[in-house]
Amino acid sequence: MNPSVDLLRSFWSGKRVLITGHSGFKGSWLSYALAQYGAQIFGYGLDAHTSILFPYLSNIYGETNQILDDIINIEHYSQIISSFKPDIVVHLAAFATVLPSYSNPKETWTTNVLGSQCVLELVRCSFPHLPVLVITTDKVYCDHSLSEQASFSESSSLSGFSDPYSASKAACEFLVSSYRYSYPELKLFTARAGNVLGGGDRSPHRLLPDIIRASNNQSVLEIRNPHSTRPWQHILDTVHAYLSFMKSILLTDNTPHTLNFAPPMNTYSPTVLEILEIARHFLPDISFHVSNPSLVKSEFNCLYLDSSLASISGVWPSNIWSPELSVKNTILWEQESARSNPLLATEHNFSNYLEALASF
Repeated sequence: MNPSVDLLRSFWSGKRVLITGHSGFKGSWLSYALAQYGAQIFGYGLDAHTSILFPYLSNIYGETNQILDDIINIEHYSQIISSFKPDIVVHLAAFATVLPSYSNPKETWTTNVLGSQCVLELVRCSFPHLPVLVITTDKVYCDHSLSEQASFSESSSLSGFSDPYSASKAACEFLVSSYRYSYPELKLFTARAGNVLGGGDRSPHRLLPDIIRASNNQSVLEIRNPHSTRPWQHILDTVHAYLSFMKSILLTDNTPHTLNFAPPMNTYSPTVLEILEIARHFLPDISFHVSNPSLVKSEFNCLYLDSSLASISGVWPSNIWSPELSVKNTILWEQESARSNPLLATEHNFSNYLEALASF
């Protein structure tokens, strides 16, 4: 067994973690991983609608360690959360997709900014020494020309893109920064990850979920920007990057306040069309067409995250699975989930990932 896996289990066993947005795609996978490493989890979020894994995780939270409510109301539950005695908070609850944010700007801004402030106020007023990791996105960085390659480090300017989702997440970063400097006793951190692939994601207008839906429904897939590149990564790489960040936060006083998590800059980043071609090895019946450019909302053509600080600081050395393996394991998860159930598919995905981690 790889020492890092043993160390993860040794460290997280018995730790108590409050996760907001635990019922979503990332929250479900983070909850599962923490449970495998022996942590105790308190989940706060809405009832599941973007993850088909969440309904299979009820034994992780039990009858008392879960609240299903809007993030805006989290301060009402301070006594219940206090009785759980968390060691750290991971704030994932968010309105988390770009295109739907155009149709729901009020909900997007309310959830991503005011909801985040409610979490920070809960901590400031009731748990001022409790570390908080706020999960934002690679979309928080300042606009570049759509014809250029956009590469961002943690020190790059923030503003978000023009859509409500990206701008609200950039505003969340400003919110966290304001609280950090206004209330120095607070331990506040943010993580910015690239485009995450993984089984069970049912969010609309995301490439791989759209591919899987088109295959299942035998419908024609609509591709918006076939030549765009993104920092594709598997959910288990992202989750383990978060776990390593959280561990560093709990153990040291010199952990960077903000980290990017993405594949190394010197590795190949497939285009949208190339991701589709990888998927067609496993789902050969997919047909697609490219959207009318005049109807496509503006997005970065080539978006890259510089995650070297995570490696230099010793938090997270590198992703384990390549984009190709990420697509493969996501589709294998979906196929096994359809044959059996999402939990069994997750167990096998997780086992395969740990084998890869052991040989890394």
